[in-house]
Amino acid sequence: MLNVTQANLNLARSDADIALRLAEPEPDTGLVAFRVAALDYHLYASRDYMESRKAEDFQYIGYPTTHEDWLEHKAIAAAAQGRRFALRTNHLGSRITATRSGIGISLLPRVMAEIWPELVQISDDDVAMQRTMYLIVHETACGHATHQSLHGRVDRSAQDCGVGSRLKVGDAWR
Repeated sequence: MLNVTQANLNLARSDADIALRLAEPEPDTGLVAFRVAALDYHLYASRDYMESRKAEDFQYIGYPTTHEDWLEHKAIAAAAQGRRFALRTNHLGSRITATRSGIGISLLPRVMAEIWPELVQISDDDVAMQRTMYLIVHETACGHATHQSLHGRVDRSAQDCGVGSRLKVGDAWR
């Protein structure tokens, strides 16, 4: 069964067999992380939003203040330079929808934002932030044929999206 959730399921407790995460597992948990993608983040806004406002009137879509330690929170706060936040949410889908709807400027993964023609990248070509996506499994599953097949599929999908790592199954971080 496939379960797509933002919850941080416990692989060591067998809540799930695999996970895709933006963080490596803690040491000595019995989990192995495989790099599958590098996600470049940029600032985006809707074309209408940018055409209808002066720079001093820009508002931002950020993260809840309870997530001040997140890299994404720090990056959007730095970009906002003290300007107002129109919305704060830790849900990527909500940030994309709000940005597309003209609520404000948001920090989004390029691979997720570029599929929406109404969004324009407003940051320069330099990456505002980069995160690594990991496929995480329990160390006992590393040699299993099902894991190797799944890792290959995830890696090919990431490469098809232009974010793939081109790492082999044996390239694990423990």
